[in-house]
Amino acid sequence: FPLVLPRIEASKREKPLPLERVMDWIIDKSSGWSVGACVALALGMLFFAKLEFNVDLASMNTLSKETVEAEQSLQKVWGDMSAKPSLMVRGRTVEDVLMQADRLAMFLDRERRSSVLAEDLPRSMLLPGPATQERNRKAWGDFWTQERIFSLENSLRETSAKLGFRPDAFEPFVKMLHQPMQRPSPFPQEFLAAFGVFPEKEKDGWVLVDTLVPGPNYDSSLFFEQARQQGFLFFDARHFSSHLAGELNRSFVGILLIVMVVTVVCLFLAFLDWQLLLLSVAPVTFSLIATLGTMGLLGHSLSIPSLMLAPLLVGLGLESGVYFVRSYQRFGTAPNPSSDGFRVTVMVCGLTTLVGFGSLLFAQHSVLRDAGLSTFLGIFYSMAGAFWMVPPLLRLVFSVRPAPPPPLRAGSKEHTRSTLRRFRHLEAFPRVFARFKILLDPMFPRLADFVKHGWKIVDVGCGYGVPAAWLSTVYPDLEFIACDPLAERARIAARVLGERAKVLSVGALDLPLDHVEADAVLLLDVLHHIQDKEIVELLSRLKGVLTPEGRLIIRLTLPGTTFSLFRFVEESRLRFKGAKPCWRSKENVLDILENAGFKVELIEPTAHGREETWFIGVRES
Repeated sequence: FPLVLPRIEASKREKPLPLERVMDWIIDKSSGWSVGACVALALGMLFFAKLEFNVDLASMNTLSKETVEAEQSLQKVWGDMSAKPSLMVRGRTVEDVLMQADRLAMFLDRERRSSVLAEDLPRSMLLPGPATQERNRKAWGDFWTQERIFSLENSLRETSAKLGFRPDAFEPFVKMLHQPMQRPSPFPQEFLAAFGVFPEKEKDGWVLVDTLVPGPNYDSSLFFEQARQQGFLFFDARHFSSHLAGELNRSFVGILLIVMVVTVVCLFLAFLDWQLLLLSVAPVTFSLIATLGTMGLLGHSLSIPSLMLAPLLVGLGLESGVYFVRSYQRFGTAPNPSSDGFRVTVMVCGLTTLVGFGSLLFAQHSVLRDAGLSTFLGIFYSMAGAFWMVPPLLRLVFSVRPAPPPPLRAGSKEHTRSTLRRFRHLEAFPRVFARFKILLDPMFPRLADFVKHGWKIVDVGCGYGVPAAWLSTVYPDLEFIACDPLAERARIAARVLGERAKVLSVGALDLPLDHVEADAVLLLDVLHHIQDKEIVELLSRLKGVLTPEGRLIIRLTLPGTTFSLFRFVEESRLRFKGAKPCWRSKENVLDILENAGFKVELIEPTAHGREETWFIGVRES
C-alpha cells in the first residue's frame, strides 16, 4: 500500500450538492415578503375558487376523432337517444306489464296535457292494457247502436251503387256490426318489442321501456318524484348528473371536513401547541385554496379522478409542513447538518412526486389528464407554501426571546411562566412533564434556598433539565455541567439550558470531571437508580470536584411503612423497564455519605407526609 500510494493528499472541503444549495437559497430568501405574497395569492384565488364537479361519465371516455364524428352524425339523424328521459315498468308476466301500461298511459297523458311532456305520443300510450281494452270495447258498443247501424246500411247501399261498388261489397263489415262483442284476444307477443316490451334476461319477468320528449314545463326533479310516487322507474341523464354532482359536492365537503378535523386533532395531540399546529396545516390549506382558484381560472371543474386523489393531496401537503415543523422543533433555528437533511428530503420527495403526476398532463386519456392537472397543482402549491411560508414563520416562532429582568421571586407565577417559556414549542411530552413537575413537585421553591448567584453546578441525572432550568431562571448567572444517560433527555436539557450549560449524554460514572471545580452538585431523585458500590465511587469523584464551601444537594425517597402512590408509580415504571429500585433508609444514607467524606448539615422532608427528603452535605475538612 505505501508503494502504490506513498502520499495521500488531504481531502478538499466537502461542498454542498447543487440541490442543497438551491434549498439553502430558498430557505434563506424566504422572509416576510414571501409569506405576504402567498397570503395575497390565496386571498386572490378565493374569488375564483369554486366547488364545481364534472360528473359526466361520458366525458371520462377517450374516443378517436373518427368515432366522435360518427357519433355526432348519428345524433343529428336519429337524435341523442341517451339524453332523452326514460320510464320503465316491470312485471312478472306480460299481463302484469300490460296492466301497468294502463296506469302509465294515464300518467303520461296527464303530464302531456300539463305541457310537462311534448305532444308526441310515447309508444307506451299506444299499447292497450286490460282496462284500456275494456274501455275501448264499451265505447265501441255504446257508439254502434241499432239505429246507427241501420242508418249506415242504408247509406252504404245508396252510395256504393253510385260509386260503382257491388251491392254486397260491404256486407262483411255490416255483419260484424250485428255480431255480439267478443272478449279481446291476448296481445300477440311478436309485436311487443315494437312497443318497448322485452323479456328480462337475468330475472324471470318482463319490462316495458319507453323514452320521453320533455315539454316546456318539464322539471326533472319534480317529474322524478311524481313517477316514483306512481311506482314507475325513471331515468334522466341530466337529472342523474345534477343529482350526482350534488351528492359528490356534499360528500367531498363532508369527507374533507372529516379528514381535516381528524388531522387537526391528531396533530394537536402530537404537538399540543396551537401555533405549530397552524404552521403544519398552512401548506395544505394554501394548496387547497390556490388549486381550486387556478382550476376556476382555467375553466376546469373537479372531476371524479380529482376527488379520488384529494386525500393524497392532503397527505402530501401535511407531510411537508410537518417535516419542517419537526425539523425546527428538534434542531432549532441554528444551522445544523441534520436539519439540512430534513429540508432536502422534503424537496426531493416533492419534486419526484411533482414530476410523476406532471407527466399525466400529457396523457391522451381524459381521466389521466384530469387527475394529473389537479394533483400537479395541489403538489406544486403545497411545496410553495412549505418552502416560502413555513420557514419564515418558524424562525419567528422559535426565535429566542429575552428573559425577564431579574430578580424573580422563587416559586412565583412569573418565575414559573419564565421557566416554562424555555420549553416553549418543544416536543409535547417534555413540555407537559415540565409543567406538571413544577406545579406538583414539592421540591420547588425550596431548591432555590440551597443555591446562590454565580455558582457553577454539576447536575447528575438532569433528565429534561427542569430543576436546572428553574434555577437558571431565578439565577441567570448560573453555569451547569449536566449529564443524563438517555440522549433524548440530554438533547432537550441542552436546548432548555442554553449556552451557559454543557449537557452530555453519559452515565453518572462516565461524566468527565477533570479540571472541573463546582460550587454545588445536584443529585435529585437519582440515587435509587445506583447500586451501593457505584454510589461510593460517584461520591468520591464528586467530592474532588466541590470547592471547600461547595454543597452536595441530594433528594431521595425514604420508604415508609404505609402505601405511597408516588413510590408505587416509580417502582412500576422501573420494573416495566426491567430495573429494580434501590430504596435506602435514613441511616443507610447517612453511613454512605459519612464514609464518602461528607458532613450532612440538613435533613428535611420536601413536604409534610411525603417520603422525598432533602440531604444537604458539605465536604469534611
